[in-house]
Amino acid sequence: MTVHAGAAALGLSALLVASAGAFTALKVVGAVYLLWLALQMLRSAARSRQDAGVEEQLVAPRRRATYLRQGFLSNALNPKVALFFVTFLPQFLSPDSGSPTTEALWLSIVFAVLYVAWFGLYVAAVDRLGRWLRRPSVRARIEQVTGVVLLGVAVKLATTHP
Repeated sequence: MTVHAGAAALGLSALLVASAGAFTALKVVGAVYLLWLALQMLRSAARSRQDAGVEEQLVAPRRRATYLRQGFLSNALNPKVALFFVTFLPQFLSPDSGSPTTEALWLSIVFAVLYVAWFGLYVAAVDRLGRWLRRPSVRARIEQVTGVVLLGVAVKLATTHP
């Protein structure tokens, strides 16, 4: 979201709204990426189901960089987030302010701080449940549901007109 907040503050997201071609290209790239993520989740769910007989075995965690990259790309390639910021951010800009870009950047920073705080609490809560969530049977169910949801979002994104 921070990528889109900064882009909206700099006026780059407005380009996506003004250019149907740029928006469509980003939408297609985002839909393909979500489809790829969905297929990866469904394949991982199938592997986790095979491991479900060994409940005590914990799944080896991936490197943090892998999760960060995956989260960043899925967010940065989401055109709906860009549209959200193009429509949301301008409502809070004061016409009397000296510099709308500076004001937009400050609002983006406030949003980013709140975003990080919220998801920090979310991560802390999930961390407490981590051992249970890493059980192969639980993990398989989570990956299966996530894969189906991502597949649905990819199809919806690919078939939605701006």
